[in-house]
Amino acid sequence: MINTETFENMVYKASKDVFEKLVADNPDDHFYSFGLWTDDSLQFLNPVANSIEKLTATVERYNVEVDPNYGTTSTKNGMMWSYGDWGYCANFGEEEFEEINDAINELFHEDISIEEHVEIVSPLWGAIQNAIKRLCDEDFFVSCAGTADVTILMVGDLPEEFIDHFAKAWNSEAVAKRYLNWDTDS
Repeated sequence: MINTETFENMVYKASKDVFEKLVADNPDDHFYSFGLWTDDSLQFLNPVANSIEKLTATVERYNVEVDPNYGTTSTKNGMMWSYGDWGYCANFGEEEFEEINDAINELFHEDISIEEHVEIVSPLWGAIQNAIKRLCDEDFFVSCAGTADVTILMVGDLPEEFIDHFAKAWNSEAVAKRYLNWDTDS
């Protein structure tokens, strides 16, 4: 069983540590997104992020390697929120989030019913929301990245209303609106 307050503090510290390291290790990148990636049963929790420079490189790679095979044209606007193609996704932040994922994995090794699992996991969603909200309230992402345009998100195999809820909870109204009203064709 995971203590909710302990879990919140773990997510707070891991998110803070990984974003600070990301910005310090990539001083020429202009970050526009940071998120936590998971699924609807919270089987894992991993950080993801992207910068304008990584987005540009991904679009250029797609234009050469992928688009000709499918008769498509990838654009920055079209790929902006495609977290699976973000520059910082796979194997990113594993060390900082290892303790969190170990705690989550213990839940799946317990012999409990689906109802019991939901009862245990439900408060963890609130702990995640509170941890990132604390960082947002401290203007951590703004001061660390040097811009108010970093969009903080929950991404993954999740219901759209769930993703939208976190976008609204973690971002200013203008930043949330920009994400929520995003149009791939504009």
